[in-house]
Amino acid sequence: MKITARNLAQQIVLLLSVMAVLAGATPALAASGSHFSRPGSSGPSTADTANGAVGPVPVAAPSSPRIPADAVRIPVGADAQQIVDAHPAGTTFVFASGVHRGVEIGVRSGDTYLGEEGAVLDGTRELDTTSFATTTRPYKLRGVHSDATTGTSDSCAPWYEGGIAQCGHEQEVFRSEQLFADGTRLRHVNTVAEVVDGTWHYDASTATVTVPRQYGQLEMSVSDFAFAGWNSTDVTIRGLHIRGYA
Repeated sequence: MKITARNLAQQIVLLLSVMAVLAGATPALAASGSHFSRPGSSGPSTADTANGAVGPVPVAAPSSPRIPADAVRIPVGADAQQIVDAHPAGTTFVFASGVHRGVEIGVRSGDTYLGEEGAVLDGTRELDTTSFATTTRPYKLRGVHSDATTGTSDSCAPWYEGGIAQCGHEQEVFRSEQLFADGTRLRHVNTVAEVVDGTWHYDASTATVTVPRQYGQLEMSVSDFAFAGWNSTDVTIRGLHIRGYA
């Protein structure tokens, strides 16, 4: 299995959180009280599962943290990074209840990010399932653009000088987007010819998504991360449901 920079960073965050619980300390990036999952709520079909599709992960609702009176509120639909940039490092921010799509925040040392009850950070965007360009299998959606980080060759392009490869989520795939069909993550394949139940293909050059059949809901992950800050310390994230990031 190839290790991507993004997956490595996620594992580091989770490891720090677990270590913090065991040691009774606060890690540099603490995600206590936050939950990570895939979008949607329905399970995969038998055919989808046979070809590598992965159903949603059940999670408990995030616990609601205490919100300080001076916390800076981030409404649904607002430019979260712009709000963060307008305040000094060490500020406490609170995401309003509701779904915040496409949020990517560069955190600073001492920042705190809280969520009201029902606050969700979602890295996907919904695709229009009423506008398929074809009427027979496989079905195609055109005009689907993505700038998610991706590798460009069979060896996967080095992401930075450390040599960590930025590949796709499947070992043989070199794009990092994910597609959730009715809540089930489909397995990304490299060619349209490989598309069968439980899989999908994305052609960035033509901005085309190809799926094996029609679905009631399609959500494509287009955001690389919810929070990032390689050199930041003492950052707390609590009370947020985070899902669907590439």
